[in-house]
Amino acid sequence: ALPSVVGGLVSTPVVAVLLTAPERPAKVVIVDAGSGRRLTAFGLSAAASYGALAVIPGTGGAAPTLAILAEGPDGAVRALRRDAATGDRLGRVGFGTTLEPAALVVLPGEPGQSRLVLVGNDASGALFAVARRASDGRLAARLRLSPTLTAVAAVATAAPGGDPLLAVVAADAADGTVHLLSLDPVARAQAATFPLANLASGRAVARLGDMGGGPARDVAVLGTAPDGTLVATVIDPLTGSLLAAPEFPAGYLTDELLSLGPGSALAVLGRAIGSGSVLTLRHAATGAPLGSFPIP
Repeated sequence: ALPSVVGGLVSTPVVAVLLTAPERPAKVVIVDAGSGRRLTAFGLSAAASYGALAVIPGTGGAAPTLAILAEGPDGAVRALRRDAATGDRLGRVGFGTTLEPAALVVLPGEPGQSRLVLVGNDASGALFAVARRASDGRLAARLRLSPTLTAVAAVATAAPGGDPLLAVVAADAADGTVHLLSLDPVARAQAATFPLANLASGRAVARLGDMGGGPARDVAVLGTAPDGTLVATVIDPLTGSLLAAPEFPAGYLTDELLSLGPGSALAVLGRAIGSGSVLTLRHAATGAPLGSFPIP
């Protein structure tokens, strides 16, 4: 089965992968990224559906915590907290039934003060970001971002000085446009909104390092251009500076966009038409091909 979402590094070089497939129970697998050796795995209840996995940093030498986005049969959305080393249950953070979830993001904070942010749309179609403390589920912020845009994806990045910043990709179905919104859920303030004129649809977003675009850490937004080309738009989320637009192969059914290592490589996980799963790498700044690997 393809991973529906690939989590961030649990403790280098360890990676957590959420696996889902129709008519099969979901599970999380923890693997050594260097050798591919499976370290641990645990199953998830068949009574819920799962759509995202995020990593909450550990404190005081403790293992990180995995946060798994789950939606129950009653429509209630929760983040299930599991110990990344053992899979033990550590509780849950509830987000209620008011939002149709699109993304779950961890905003790191002081020890014990990380926040889980759910991004989605309510029944009226309005776009919201709801932040809750990962430790106890207490509400930190609830921001209404747009009355018309539909959430696609989100990622945590860094503002000047290292403060957390949330970058949200959203679409306007009425005019077929894609937008990038940046906000600080802690300060309860929206920073900026930019249209991504080179994209006709959005699929995923990944955090990069500083690519020289401005004061914030840059992000890459994966989507399709008007001619159908698969493009990763590299942009500063505070200034809107467009830095690069690496293209990926045609005929690609995409599942996820990842940012790999200090070399600013972008990787697209997907399926090539007529073949199996493929991981394709491009340099984020130049678009130069860095490799393509089949996934067993």
